Amino acid sequence: MSATCTTPDLQQVTAETAAALESAVATGQPITTKLITACIIETLFDEQAVADLLRRSMLGENAFANLVRAVIAAEAEQIAQTSLAMPRAA
Repeated sequence: MSATCTTPDLQQVTAETAAALESAVATGQPITTKLITACIIETLFDEQAVADLLRRSMLGENAFANLVRAVIAAEAEQIAQTSLAMPRAA
């Protein structure tokens, strides 16, 4: 019998994964930190994204922290989708 991935499942697994990634980055776990750093570096190669980051920072927003959270959320969703797509043991 195969399990079907529903939106609530995806939302729950994504939230749990994001929390785990945030904790791992906050505690300096090297593998997770390297993954998130690589994603942030990709963003920093986009001149428009950097300009937006600078603008938002100058307006008083903690734009870098928001970028980190957005990257973690995107990675968490990808991990959750992959996790839920795998066949589950009966």
